[in-house]
Amino acid sequence: ECQLLSWAQLFHAGRTAALNACNNATTLIAVGDSTMRLQADKLGEMVKGSGWKLGYIDTSGGLQECGGRVRQQLSDSISAASSKKRTIAILVNSGLHDIDKYCSSTPHWIHWRKKHLGAQWNATVDCEAN
Repeated sequence: ECQLLSWAQLFHAGRTAALNACNNATTLIAVGDSTMRLQADKLGEMVKGSGWKLGYIDTSGGLQECGGRVRQQLSDSISAASSKKRTIAILVNSGLHDIDKYCSSTPHWIHWRKKHLGAQWNATVDCEAN
């Protein structure tokens, strides 16, 4: 069982005790773009030597383009952790880049959509309605 420590408990417990509050057999799978990669890298430094395992699945390019690959990698990562009886936590960060890339009315992103997505994406799509 994993419970979040209060800020005061975390401050007084220190990094090792905070990590052990869940257990040392936890796999964290971070899913996201370069911002998530930076966060995962920093977290990796924090959990080094603790028994936690950290995975990262890249969504750069947007979920529209890489969704199938991301689903497969996530499924494989979950299967691997489950087979070792590890607790699994998944942290997903996606949204702002996808909204900008797929919904922006700026000429740059309209051109990008035409070039990369072709006829499958309408440049006048109503993202608020979708």
